[in-house]
Amino acid sequence: MKYLAYIIIFLLASVISCQPKSQSNQQQGVAEDVISSERLLSDSCTISGITFLIFQQDNLAFLEAQGLQDTIYGKLSLRAPVYFVRTAMDSNTVLTYSYPQFEAEQVLMLFGEQMNAADQAERGLTDTDWCGTKIQGLILEKDRAVLTKDTFEAYKCKGQSSDEKDFYTLAEADR
Repeated sequence: MKYLAYIIIFLLASVISCQPKSQSNQQQGVAEDVISSERLLSDSCTISGITFLIFQQDNLAFLEAQGLQDTIYGKLSLRAPVYFVRTAMDSNTVLTYSYPQFEAEQVLMLFGEQMNAADQAERGLTDTDWCGTKIQGLILEKDRAVLTKDTFEAYKCKGQSSDEKDFYTLAEADR
């Protein structure tokens, strides 16, 4: 009987503590952004046997790498949604460059932070084009994958390629 009482107390405590954050904050009168629990896949690719997945949750973007010894999951510095830069001729192929002088076997470019409508119109783009204003690098080194610490101003659009100089900038950036 003693154990049954402990189980009932535990279950009641669990139900009360699992109350959605938005409800408990409303009850306390606290205004706070509600973060959804839904994670959406925005892009993915496989390079050198490693599958990279970009997820978005609200305004945040996350990168997951599968195929290394451990699955790596980390927050990107770019606001969601985020995409890989691909070759213009084949939207299925992620564009990469190699820079052995920077110990970068492959450099991939991620772009995000959606361009506003006025900037798109100024550049002759339609509102159906998805374009970003910042880039971040994903560097594949000999035995690890790392992100550049900084993001860089650059206009990139889905379905359009990128100049090699931007990849060079990412290769020499701090990691």
